[in-house]
Amino acid sequence: MTLEVWVDPPYVDGDRVLFSWGQSAPNPYQRANEFWFRYEGIDLSQFTIDLWHEIFLAMQLRVFAGFGVPVEIHFAAPIPAPSAAYWQAFHDAGQVTLGPIAGVDTYDAISKPIAHRQCQAAIFYGGGKDSMLSTGMLTELFGDDQVLLIQYVAPITPTAGAMAMHERRQERHMLAPVRRLRNVATQRVFTNFLANLTETGIKLRPHRQFYTVGALPVMLTYGVRESTFGDNRTDFAILRKSDGSYDYKFPGSRPEVLAAQTKHYQRVLQFDHTLTNITFPYATDQNQLLLIKRYPELLPATVPCTHGNSSERFCHRCYKCLVWAIWGLGAGYLEPQIDYDRLLTQNEWALRLVDHAETGVELTQCGNAPWVPGLVRWPMVYQGICHALAVCDPEPLLARLGPAARTNLYTMLAMYGNTRFDNVYVVAQEIIDFVGTDLVRKTATIAAEHYPVVDRLSGPWLYSNRESIIDFTTRMPTRMDKLPHLQD
Repeated sequence: MTLEVWVDPPYVDGDRVLFSWGQSAPNPYQRANEFWFRYEGIDLSQFTIDLWHEIFLAMQLRVFAGFGVPVEIHFAAPIPAPSAAYWQAFHDAGQVTLGPIAGVDTYDAISKPIAHRQCQAAIFYGGGKDSMLSTGMLTELFGDDQVLLIQYVAPITPTAGAMAMHERRQERHMLAPVRRLRNVATQRVFTNFLANLTETGIKLRPHRQFYTVGALPVMLTYGVRESTFGDNRTDFAILRKSDGSYDYKFPGSRPEVLAAQTKHYQRVLQFDHTLTNITFPYATDQNQLLLIKRYPELLPATVPCTHGNSSERFCHRCYKCLVWAIWGLGAGYLEPQIDYDRLLTQNEWALRLVDHAETGVELTQCGNAPWVPGLVRWPMVYQGICHALAVCDPEPLLARLGPAARTNLYTMLAMYGNTRFDNVYVVAQEIIDFVGTDLVRKTATIAAEHYPVVDRLSGPWLYSNRESIIDFTTRMPTRMDKLPHLQD
């Protein structure tokens, strides 16, 4: 069976664009054969159809490839050959054919001159510790007026009112507070792409290209030269497969992929722009510690919690609330808006850890209880939690805790707070050189004022109960490596 897809011309209405298509078989992965983006206040008539096709391929091609059968996609207008080739390679969409194809090397993304405020750098802004640290660093380097925060309003749930609730919460607790502290520009992007995915289709959601490609109209409008998101080194562990090869975690957003996407932007879209990840060189809780040390004035506007309602900064129920409190405790910081007694007695993740202790868990050779799925939720944060609990001084917190919360805290300390991992709290020159972008080098000079500078990162670097391979000399091969337009 071959799936036939007929893509309609993108429909632009003011600051909103609608993508739609028909297909020859039912779509189990999406609720409707359409999705939309809205770029608040931006006149979308200034962009060409080629740019909209670029965004469509970046978002949707993975879904079509997920059908696992040959797919033929028919567009109403020709697709630039390099764009088709890039996203077919990126999504490993070998069974998907596109047409018609325009035999061109470049295209114009902008159809008419844009008169708009210009910014040097943009941050894909989630509101948590990493994007707030990035805000502090880039405003320090370039000045407030040269930094743009791009925030998506993109709920995963399709329930009525979800979009409006997220819009209110993000403006009230994230964007308005940071604008009061820094004179940055903020730009919202609304989309139903994620909410349109079914429970079966959520596995096919885009990775960071959701932001780095989806926000292209914003970056082109503001003339942004450099952009960054906030994923940490600990997200990008390398494990060894049974055959001896590398198992790269978060492969779709590693520096090798960002470098390829940067070349694609510069050579095909003729957009002089560099994508990077300035928090890549650092451990996840290391970023929170640096935020506390360097930019304490930004802490009240930092919102790691994504589950609260529009009236609360912290929900106290989710895992991110718990780790924000633990990592802060390790840094000697007590969050004024967290009720620690409530957190340690009602947060389901804290209670799972305490319940697990009663099973008679044995400690590992590292001295801590092992990582268990469903307890320490993400394998990449396990080492950071252990280190924070090992170095923290619980004494200042005790006055805010009742007997049950104190017992739970000391249980967590006994399970996970036995071994320090000071070796990873450094600025490793080999990682800075591995990423290699100017923005990473500049921000590393700030981090170097707070952490020791070393040539190489030493171990152990734990990813769950396994040690990550520390290799910043081998480049991860990508499917885009052999594309003609990316060759030097």
